[in-house]
Amino acid sequence: MWAVGEVFSDVVNKIYVKVLSATATGYTLNIQVGDLVFGDVDLSGAVQLKDVIVLLQIMSGLAPAGTISLNADVDEDGKLGLAEAIYALQELATP
Repeated sequence: MWAVGEVFSDVVNKIYVKVLSATATGYTLNIQVGDLVFGDVDLSGAVQLKDVIVLLQIMSGLAPAGTISLNADVDEDGKLGLAEAIYALQELATP
């Protein structure tokens, strides 16, 4: 069963699905197809300092607000953590 706010992403096929609402009879989904960006935790379309901050919040056990996407999972371990924060910082440092 899916939870409202849950996001599923498929980096290979460049698609993500967000559960907007759920009822006893079904779900309302937001489906987007397009360029997913590694390191983009909030699905803004670009890696930003905000993504790094959200990753640090997750690592410290805080629950960040807003959409969180596993699209940022650069090492494909199913988790968001240090590897993703380092990757995002490297992306920000690259002109």
